[in-house]
Amino acid sequence: MSRIARAVAILTALTGALFPGADVAAAADTPTEVMIVGMVHMDNPGTSVFSVKVPDVLEPQHQAEIARMTEGLARFKPTQVHVESEDDVAAYYARYLAGELQSDRNDIAQVAFRLAKQIGLAKVHASDARIYGDYGPVQDFVARHGPSQEVWNAMLEKGKAVTDDLNELVRTRGLLALLRHVNRPDTMAQDHLFQRWLLPIGEGKEQPGPDVTATWYRRNLFICAKIIQAAKPGDRLAVFFGSSHSYLLRQCIGETPGFKLVDANDYLPE
Repeated sequence: MSRIARAVAILTALTGALFPGADVAAAADTPTEVMIVGMVHMDNPGTSVFSVKVPDVLEPQHQAEIARMTEGLARFKPTQVHVESEDDVAAYYARYLAGELQSDRNDIAQVAFRLAKQIGLAKVHASDARIYGDYGPVQDFVARHGPSQEVWNAMLEKGKAVTDDLNELVRTRGLLALLRHVNRPDTMAQDHLFQRWLLPIGEGKEQPGPDVTATWYRRNLFICAKIIQAAKPGDRLAVFFGSSHSYLLRQCIGETPGFKLVDANDYLPE
């Protein structure tokens, strides 16, 4: 065996050891398909600096939109559904199946549970990781450094403008149009750029902006790991997370051997 052939064989063996599903999937030509569905939080929790004002999803016209949404996503035929929760959702899902959550506006119940029930899944996976950046040191640094104050203000202005546009979109065109918009590649890339705004906020050994950005990357890496760990070759995963997670989750899944990304907009109806 030549030196190059031996190196290729070693790399192949290492890939199989690191990603045991990858070798099986490649051999059987059945990669694990993952559809990241970027969401807006339908119960308006106000947990983000910039939050879209979602209309009351319990109103009949919006229930009809959500029904169309889940019918479209069901065409993907997921074998697993993953949601943005770190706590086990078994009891929560059981209450949904029992008909006890009809007034719950949370997008987990409205979309993810509805889809899981429609396709007959007994389990929904909780795949979030509670790893949050500390903005306190960022704001403290900004208050002491004029140039960083300018960066911070520009970021806030840009965030407000983007949020205003999304509010107008959902007001004039509805929930489905909003969901299709946030699941476009250019929108996902724009969302991700907000993390880059924080990189100039720091100096020397004091790096509060990059620290927040690094924490965001860490959180999404842990989420991606949980998704990968739950999957088997040939599975089809529908993953529901806030749309700001989409870029990094798609990057992580797309770079992992044995996994194939599926675009949510291929299944979300117009």
